[in-house]
Amino acid sequence: MAAELRSYLQVWADTFANIVADLSGTSTTCEVLQDLTTEKPELENSLFAHGTISGAIAGAFSFRIPQATVGELMRTKEEVAGKEARDPAGVLKEIFERAAGQVSSHLGLSHAVQDVSNQAPTDLEAAQSYWFRLDTTPACLLELQMDSGCAAALQSRPLGKDADETPIAGEARSPEENLEVLKHVELAVSIRFGGRRMLLKDILDLSAGSIVELDQQIQQPVDLLLDGRLIARGEVVVVEGNYGLRVTEVLANVVN
Repeated sequence: MAAELRSYLQVWADTFANIVADLSGTSTTCEVLQDLTTEKPELENSLFAHGTISGAIAGAFSFRIPQATVGELMRTKEEVAGKEARDPAGVLKEIFERAAGQVSSHLGLSHAVQDVSNQAPTDLEAAQSYWFRLDTTPACLLELQMDSGCAAALQSRPLGKDADETPIAGEARSPEENLEVLKHVELAVSIRFGGRRMLLKDILDLSAGSIVELDQQIQQPVDLLLDGRLIARGEVVVVEGNYGLRVTEVLANVVN
């Protein structure tokens, strides 16, 4: 396997490991397999995530998710959500869309997941096949099928450093191009209902049932913070049993 293709597959592997670890809270690794030494899972017991690649390299791909892997990913999603998961295809589409977005940002190639279904791809008869193993308990397998033209292009073209993707020396990216690179970066936001300064002796006196009065009244909008910085205000709502924020004001210094 060419080093360029191996690097491409490793990006997918690292992305899957990071997403599963993020969902489960447990460190996970994902390995690109040279050969599938175990027996291949039955085709009819699988779901398929179909997608396309565009940019310097274009083509189609499809991830095959065997039933055992579907079950493991669904279990992880259910534990995080704390409620019954939705249909497997919908949950897996969210996971693979997230993975495709991160891979796109890393490689400079656009990956888009079109749908997830139990229908095997019909346009990838001459496809190249590659396998991944997620180090979960039990271990999970994923199969990537890619059309032969796309696979051949990946074997001979450096990714992320190609002349079509990287500015020529002395030529800067536009602000729009720089922003596009960062759009898939995940950021932590928080909601602030209010605050209060307290003496240490009062904090030490806190116990179950104690009430801490905040410096904000019920009718006042709550704050939306990005890394501790105020970026917007809004009102608290409930969406499918979860708290949410309906934004009523975006601060001018954020959008300008």
